[in-house]
Amino acid sequence: MITYTNTNIKGFNGHIIQVHPDFVPYMDKINSSAARLGIMVHVTNSFRKPTDVLTGTVVTPAKMSNHLIACAIDFNLEINKVWYNKVKIELAYKSRLGAVYSFIQECKSFELRYGGDFNTSDPIHFDNGLNVNNPDKWHEIYNSLG
Repeated sequence: MITYTNTNIKGFNGHIIQVHPDFVPYMDKINSSAARLGIMVHVTNSFRKPTDVLTGTVVTPAKMSNHLIACAIDFNLEINKVWYNKVKIELAYKSRLGAVYSFIQECKSFELRYGGDFNTSDPIHFDNGLNVNNPDKWHEIYNSLG
């Protein structure tokens, strides 16, 4: 597990961002995209243990959530001192305009899954899809975190 920091990604309200080493390259790409577009990414959730039940979650946590292996983040965005929460992010993405849309499209091009595209929309979520694309690797990481 790695504590992640970078220029355009920070933990919301002091949240410590913990990611798996395999997820660091994705985080670096997210940071580069955010910096280029003038966006600050505020991570509200990264790694969590199965016993961590969050109140007010956007979507009921999946049993094989990529958060459980530190390969997912939930976030809000800040652009020119304007705050984008789940509602504003979803509206901006669906309108296909502006920096929010460009940011999400770029992140998707890095082979990240965007939660706004899920059957149950989770517009403040990115993950690497390991739980779907390689469940054996997901279980290997999960078991190593013991």
